[in-house]
Amino acid sequence: MDKIVLVHLSDIHFTGSSGNVHDVDQNVRDELLRDVAELTKQLGSATGVLVTGDIAFSGKKEEYQHAGDWLRKVCDAVGCEEQKVAVVPGNHDVDRGLAGDLITKMLHQSIRGLDGPAIDSKLREFFSNAGSANALLAPLAAYNTQRERITFALIAQTESISAAELAEELELPDAGALRPWLGRLLTWGLVDQSGRTNATRYFVRPALLRDAGLDALTTLTRVQPHRLRALILEDLERFPDSSKSDVWRRVGPEIPERTFRRALEELVESGDVVTAGEKRWRRYRLKGSIGHDGNDGR
Repeated sequence: MDKIVLVHLSDIHFTGSSGNVHDVDQNVRDELLRDVAELTKQLGSATGVLVTGDIAFSGKKEEYQHAGDWLRKVCDAVGCEEQKVAVVPGNHDVDRGLAGDLITKMLHQSIRGLDGPAIDSKLREFFSNAGSANALLAPLAAYNTQRERITFALIAQTESISAAELAEELELPDAGALRPWLGRLLTWGLVDQSGRTNATRYFVRPALLRDAGLDALTTLTRVQPHRLRALILEDLERFPDSSKSDVWRRVGPEIPERTFRRALEELVESGDVVTAGEKRWRRYRLKGSIGHDGNDGR
C-alpha cells in the first residue's frame, strides 16, 4: 500500500484583514508554511490537506477568499494538488447575521433534541423542499460556494448526469445528500434538472456554456459512456480490423485516452467486439463481422 501523508489543519480563522498590515497572524502562517515545507523534504509530498473546522472567523465571503489564497500556498509547499484539500465547517464558518433569520431559527429549533436517525430523517425532509433548504443553508452560503463550484464543474463535463451518478462522483452516501452541494445552482438557473426522485438528471444548458465561452465543453470531451460505446461500434462496423489508435483518431482524439480505452475494453468484455493479435499489433472488429482476412470474428 502506498504511503499516505496528510497535512491536518484546524481553526485557521481567516478574517477580513488577513493578508494586510493589520493581520496579526501573518507571522504564524508564514512559519507554518516553512514548517510544512521542511517536513515535506523528510516525508515526501502530501497525499492531501485536511482542514477540520473554522476556516473563516465569521463566515464572510472575503474570509474564504483569503483562506483559499493561503491554502494554495500550503499545497505548493507540500506538493499536493488543490483538488486534494478537504474541509469541514466549524461554528465560525456560520454567518451569524443570517443564522438569526426567524425561519432559520424555527428550523433549528425543530431539530434540537432529536436523536441521530431522527435528525437524518428531518434533514432529508427539509432538504427536499427548496424553501426550507435555502433557509438552512443561507448561513453557510459563503462556505458552500466551493462545493457549488465543484458540483457545477462535474455537471458541466457531461451532457447530463443522474442524481445517483452525481452523488457517486462526490463520494456521498446517496442522492439525498446532494442538496448542500447543489446549493444555489438550481435557484440561480445555472443548473437545470429533469425527472423526479431516482430518475432526476442534472445538466447545464449548452446556451449557458456558449455565452460563457465554454461551449468547447459540449464536444466529445463530455460524451456519455453509452454514447461513446455506440460511436466505437459504429466506427468498427465501417472499419473492421482497426487498431485502437485508429479508432480513437476517427471517433474523436479530444476524448481522454483513458476514457476511450475503458469504453473499448468494456465492449471487448461484453463480447460485442473481438480482437486479433497481441499488444501493438492488436486489431478490433465487431463480433460476427467479416474482416480483411476473411474471418468472421467468432
